[in-house]
Amino acid sequence: MSAIVRPNTMKAKLKAGQPVFGIQIDTAWPELVEVCGHLGFDWAFLDAEHGPLAEAEIAHMVRAAESAGITPVVRVPRNEPETILRYMETGVAGLVVPQVNSGDEARRVVAAVKYPPQGRRGIGSSRASGYGFGPPGEVYRREVNEQTIVILLLENIRGVDNLDDILGVDGVDVVFVGPADLSASMGGPIGLEEPSVQGVVDDVLKRTIAAGRIAGVNTGPRGSRAREYVDAGVLCLITGAWGLIGAGANAYLSAARPS
Repeated sequence: MSAIVRPNTMKAKLKAGQPVFGIQIDTAWPELVEVCGHLGFDWAFLDAEHGPLAEAEIAHMVRAAESAGITPVVRVPRNEPETILRYMETGVAGLVVPQVNSGDEARRVVAAVKYPPQGRRGIGSSRASGYGFGPPGEVYRREVNEQTIVILLLENIRGVDNLDDILGVDGVDVVFVGPADLSASMGGPIGLEEPSVQGVVDDVLKRTIAAGRIAGVNTGPRGSRAREYVDAGVLCLITGAWGLIGAGANAYLSAARPS
């Protein structure tokens, strides 16, 4: 493994059947990425879809992640090759791509992320490649293709309907369920707490695991909920930074203030 292409410890753990715990961060706060790495989180879910994170800000957060031993993965704002390329060039270890609803859309993601011959990612001298001063091009591209993690976000009922096709796409590492947008696409009450939504989420997770693929989900701030998912075979998990901070703050203030 070259010094430019870092071993993807998140992907290695998943391949070994170990759960990975991520923290979702949607603001340009490299220090928070570092702290979460030192606290023991496996991966940083850098949210450039719902957060105001541009490529230059992601690059600084990737540097922070590298310094603290936490795997940096970015959620891009859309599934298009130009956008995916710009975020990949920051040196992230992988992508979360929103609103993947068919096998063709999944293949489009893989093609945009992977260098030839596996895909069609453009070749350039960016931070990701050590500004062109890294290993020979063929070596670099082969290592990146092996180490990059591809996570598809299934958050529409159309994607649920096409799940079997999505699961059959080579190069996809994780199918991750987004329950909020999924519930909205179902036309009923929005929220994971709705039994009809939870039933669909559980079904997607079970089918993904049964197909021998890795399933992912947002657990919320409760560690006990995360453990329930792990016990059910879900290996890729995240919790939001703000929810975790809020839960900790509420617990502290409730215990500290006189009743």
